[in-house]
Amino acid sequence: MDSREEKRSAYQQWSGLILIIVVGILVAVYFFRVLNREEIDPGVSQVNIVVSEKASGGSEAVDDNIYLNPDYNFSLSYPADWNYKTSSSGQGDEYIFTVLFGSGAGSVNLNVVLDEMIGLVKNSISISNEAEEMINALPATRINGYSAKDGSAEIMVIFKNNGTDYVFRGVGHDFENIISTFEIK
Repeated sequence: MDSREEKRSAYQQWSGLILIIVVGILVAVYFFRVLNREEIDPGVSQVNIVVSEKASGGSEAVDDNIYLNPDYNFSLSYPADWNYKTSSSGQGDEYIFTVLFGSGAGSVNLNVVLDEMIGLVKNSISISNEAEEMINALPATRINGYSAKDGSAEIMVIFKNNGTDYVFRGVGHDFENIISTFEIK
């Protein structure tokens, strides 16, 4: 075997070993991220419940999910076929915590905001009208307008509690249903 063939053989052995190591590292990083995802926000839990009560006095079973967050002291119901995704922001960001609820049919965004940052949040919508109202026995500010980002119609509902603002963004029937179940603990 001449020296060229020996070098090629050694190169092939090393390249195979390096490929195995790189793939192993990528797999380890992936599993580390997946396994630690729940540790990022251990205060969030999801429970399935059955709710019933028809206006007529009868009973009709409706599957809903309840999202509970003891860290930010709130809960709400969302459609059983929807999922949610959470994220926390760093210092200096306008949102300290975000939950995005959704399915293929629509979405509702909830941002937890420190009171002093609410001006920045309101600037992200071109306001058509703003009104105070009660939702689920909680005072709220409803803002109808258009997204400053893409001009789409948007509703923003803000609940305030002890220096923390809970800002919902979305449109439609599911949006109204979700905010009607919002409770501050």
